[in-house]
Amino acid sequence: MESLKELAREYDQQFEAFQDDLKKWEETPERIEYAEFHRVQAETEFPELKKEREDRERWARAERIRGDDERHMMLKQHADEKIRLGVAKVPRLLTEQERKLDEFVERPGSIVTDMKLAHRKSIHDRLEQWSPEERALFKARQSEHVKIFHGLTEFFVDKSASDLVLFYYMNKKTEGFKKDFKPKKRVTKYKVGAYPSAEELAYCRMMPPLDYSTCPKNSLMCYFCCQTVNGIDLDGTFMPKEAYEIFAINPDENRVVCTRCREEAAKLYKDNRCFGNRCSNQKKRANRVNRNIPLDLAEFSVRTRAFLMDKLGSTRVAVKFCTPCKNALCRWIGD
Repeated sequence: MESLKELAREYDQQFEAFQDDLKKWEETPERIEYAEFHRVQAETEFPELKKEREDRERWARAERIRGDDERHMMLKQHADEKIRLGVAKVPRLLTEQERKLDEFVERPGSIVTDMKLAHRKSIHDRLEQWSPEERALFKARQSEHVKIFHGLTEFFVDKSASDLVLFYYMNKKTEGFKKDFKPKKRVTKYKVGAYPSAEELAYCRMMPPLDYSTCPKNSLMCYFCCQTVNGIDLDGTFMPKEAYEIFAINPDENRVVCTRCREEAAKLYKDNRCFGNRCSNQKKRANRVNRNIPLDLAEFSVRTRAFLMDKLGSTRVAVKFCTPCKNALCRWIGD
């Protein structure tokens, strides 16, 4: 490459010297006399060339000419400029990118010899990145949202829609995803599938694992059961951002929830009964529970919240109550 650079520099120097010699030669009396002789011969043979030359000279002297002549001269000047710009130029020996290149960069593996094998390997590598928890979460949620893959991506941390599409179609025969689809009535108009709600994301969204090395030993505690989360006896994650409003938690601090409480909350997600031991409607599933958790609980500490939920006889991850239990909880909060 260095030899080519040296040739390029020598070429530029010689070409610049050649242009200087050519400019000096064009200004010599012999060259001017030679050009004048050929101009006279050409104008004698073609009279229109003489008229064009005189018009250009008048235009250069800024003499007064007619409007038609001015328009004609403008068109002629535009045509001459177009011809001048279209003249071929002498190319450079090396491009600017090649001049700046100092060494040869070898890229191993840039040439694919067996595209079929490479494609299969890329698919296999992408499928191996799925953990058992992610596979179970996808199978549980796809029955609700069918093939709304852009909505299913909300439940995962590092999965795109293309990853979900690939996983679905490469496993639909072995997993039997279509068996979990809910039968729907045939509709005449197209209707977009349901997008995951904030409540569903609060219960089922997968969060990245905790980095226990950055925290003091036994310093992390589950917000609901108050058990120590250390990654050995009990594992956990941070709460999803949608869970703070659902569970009436102050969003100023990042709260940790253990795996057991998250699994219990996901099981109770679609259960419509009250879980208080004092509730008269405990076993009456037909009576819907439509009273949300009081928002005043966000002002209490973790242990005070756990004491109130235990006093009510309810599980600590419950968020819906019947009217009597909701009134009792509000009364205890006020006291």
